[in-house]
Amino acid sequence: MPDWENIVRERLGALGVSPEREEEVVAELAGHFEDTYEGCLERSATPESALAFAFSEVTHWARLRKEIRRAAREEDPMSVHTKNLVLLGMTMLISAAILLLALLRQVPPVAWVHPKAPMLFFIPWLLSYCVLGALGAYWSRREGGNTATRFLSGVFPVAMHLAIFLCVIVAAVTGASRNPEHLLPSFLVRAGLSFVVVPGIALAIGTLPFLRNHTRESSPAGT
Repeated sequence: MPDWENIVRERLGALGVSPEREEEVVAELAGHFEDTYEGCLERSATPESALAFAFSEVTHWARLRKEIRRAAREEDPMSVHTKNLVLLGMTMLISAAILLLALLRQVPPVAWVHPKAPMLFFIPWLLSYCVLGALGAYWSRREGGNTATRFLSGVFPVAMHLAIFLCVIVAAVTGASRNPEHLLPSFLVRAGLSFVVVPGIALAIGTLPFLRNHTRESSPAGT
């Protein structure tokens, strides 16, 4: 007997809906195909022809997947991807903030933008950001997030870095900062690279293993 739920899950791929809703859809379709298959066998059809007839009722799995997603969005004004990004992204951002505060207690802020700052300061931090990005993307995938949502959930903490960087610039322009160096192009470039671009790249690298789905769609003839 074919494993109907596994077959349906392979053909549908990631639905981008809540895990509960995905299980309902898979179980409903699997039950329908099983009934059709068994009905064909009762009419003396071969297992191969019964299987082909059952899956002939769905000729375009990608279209069916889009219809399921659209129905889920109509049922819930706040899409699963939005929930996924906001909730997981904020969780990752808070985690990054805690990590950054802990690191700042060990490394003086001036070392972050100093031209001769040893890489020993940054390596553990960047490695931890790779892990943080991977965790965000993995968690997003578990919750049914699509590729873009997984990536954004993983790199979301860079928004905090960008906000801090912009605050430093605003403080320097308005005179709130007493350090004139904060307006020098050389400082802005070093700070932007070391505090925004590099951690963003580390987060993005961490997301890469989890941007692909567990399974791929296969042809209707496969089992």
